[in-house]
Amino acid sequence: TSAFGSFDYNLCHYAATQGQWDSTRTTLVAQQASGLDRHSLSVDPSLPTPVAPLFMVAPTSGSAALGAGHPTLSSKLAKGGVRRESSPDIGSAQFGATVVVPSSPTDLTVQ
Repeated sequence: TSAFGSFDYNLCHYAATQGQWDSTRTTLVAQQASGLDRHSLSVDPSLPTPVAPLFMVAPTSGSAALGAGHPTLSSKLAKGGVRRESSPDIGSAQFGATVVVPSSPTDLTVQ
């Protein structure tokens, strides 16, 4: 199970069905008992309905996804180029993050 340590910090929610984690361990409790998904969650992530044109699905205040991402393996930038905090959220978006504006290159030369 140590080889699967990076496959942790997941949030799986099944609104209409029981769901299944894999073919032999059908619940999060069974996954965790086997040593997998020790930091994962099985709760409603409280995500808003996506709205055009960006269809951004960022966690809202109070979401279980907030600060529950992998502390070292999560991307340093979230969707939209926003910088993640030291406690990243689960998913591609980061709640309350600041937009990163890249600086202009200063070492360009014209040839």
